[in-house]
Amino acid sequence: YPSRPATGQLQSDGSYELSTFSPGDGAVPGKYGVSITSLLSGPSPDDPHAELVYAIPRKFTSPMTSGLTASIPADAGKSLEMDFELKE
Repeated sequence: YPSRPATGQLQSDGSYELSTFSPGDGAVPGKYGVSITSLLSGPSPDDPHAELVYAIPRKFTSPMTSGLTASIPADAGKSLEMDFELKE
């Protein structure tokens, strides 16, 4: 796996944009284990002890248990789109 992870914020419509070094620059070419976290609720300033309530199965929160992978080719550019099915 590449030594630099790419991260992104999941939007309410399910879209995301990855960043590695600067916002929106995408992922370094290579093969990745993928993790996705989507919460319905959790700790907040008003309720710091609130329980995390996941919007998707918890197994997807770790690349070790998600079963999801992504391969980014060297010539992918910023237009590469990847969708992941998040069912158990």
